[in-house]
Amino acid sequence: MLASLWNSCKNRVVARLGKTGNDVGNGSSGSQAVDRFAFAPYQFFVLAISVVAILLLGISAIAAPGDEMTRLLDWADTLICSLFLVDFAVCLYAAESKWKYFFTWGWIDLLASLPVIHI
Repeated sequence: MLASLWNSCKNRVVARLGKTGNDVGNGSSGSQAVDRFAFAPYQFFVLAISVVAILLLGISAIAAPGDEMTRLLDWADTLICSLFLVDFAVCLYAAESKWKYFFTWGWIDLLASLPVIHI
């Protein structure tokens, strides 16, 4: 499972930074096109989790404060945010240029991993 996550994050980083899979780790700058749909199942999984997180946020906004439903939604949100945090950490680790990844897409992935805080 971790190998699959590693490969999918590596390919997401590769696709985002515009390098080919052969270029990662060896510093070359090949001109082959990146297959952006190589790991579509994982990308659809992340998309589905993102949609669920947005739906949970909407339901949480209309639920009565202090309700048991609100606590359950908070736990679900924390679990989903944990998945996003693991995804961010693995993608950052897999990135050849960590600063470039962080300042292009990584900061968005990091923000997605922050749970909702009720004030």
